[in-house]
Amino acid sequence: LCRKMSDRENILSDMKDNTQENNINVPSFVPFSRMNLSKPPLCLSPPFKAHMVENHLTTINNPTTMLRVNPKKNKRVLANGVSGHVPRRKQAQYIDDLEIKVNEIEAEIANLKQQVELKLNEKHSLLMERESLMGQVAIFQEKILVNDAELEERKVEVKKLREQELQMLTNVQPMSNDLNSNYHQEPSQTWTPTELVPDEEEMEANIMELMKMPENPNLNDLFP
Repeated sequence: LCRKMSDRENILSDMKDNTQENNINVPSFVPFSRMNLSKPPLCLSPPFKAHMVENHLTTINNPTTMLRVNPKKNKRVLANGVSGHVPRRKQAQYIDDLEIKVNEIEAEIANLKQQVELKLNEKHSLLMERESLMGQVAIFQEKILVNDAELEERKVEVKKLREQELQMLTNVQPMSNDLNSNYHQEPSQTWTPTELVPDEEEMEANIMELMKMPENPNLNDLFP
């Protein structure tokens, strides 16, 4: 109740100040606490009541009257507004920074996607090259196996040929020893190349006989 009474007194004081500023003659009001309840209340006309309500609304909406009416409250409101504006400004700045970071991250993601696509293409090409190299390695391994088999065969053949050569050398060596021994023991019986070479006179006689023979000789003439 006391609070309501104080609010009523504040409203009445605001109305009084407003009427003084606007040069409106309004009868003075007595606070409710100082009113004589034994007397009947003053009856006000409806136009005057409407005027009072209008003035009360204008005083409430007018910041100058608010400053004049309650300066402490006004300071508190202004301080709250300033203190509230700072975090709002910080929040807006923070949101702007986040948007800038988001744009940078999106651009970096797009760049990384392109790099990933390039790396995937390089990986595919490297896999294809690896498959081709593996095929070539398999072919070379087969060739190496074939060459190893051929080399083993050649080694076996060489071994056989060496054995045959050794056998031939062992067989020829005693024959040569016998020939040398016979040559030294019986030189008259050894073969000489001069025995096969005829004399010049015999060769001329044979040539003359061949020239005297007809072109188609008879076998009986040749072999009587």
